[in-house]
Amino acid sequence: MKKSTAIRREMRQEEGAELRRKIGARIRELRKSKNMTIKELAEQMGVTAGFLGMIERGHRGFTNYRILLLSKVLDTSVHYLVTGKHV
Repeated sequence: MKKSTAIRREMRQEEGAELRRKIGARIRELRKSKNMTIKELAEQMGVTAGFLGMIERGHRGFTNYRILLLSKVLDTSVHYLVTGKHV
């Protein structure tokens, strides 16, 4: 593998990790603004509180289905969860 390919892959992984952290922080912020516990939100989503905690900390990614479900449960747009901007 060429060195430049490995560098690009590493950069994409770092960018993905940063995006997961930002989205996780927005999820936590919205959850807290609605006075929900992590357990309550996890139950509404059908996941464990531990899994949701990993998402909020940016340690785990999520499927398109989960981000759509999060937007519905938290009453926000997918756009806001991903970008942090309201449309």
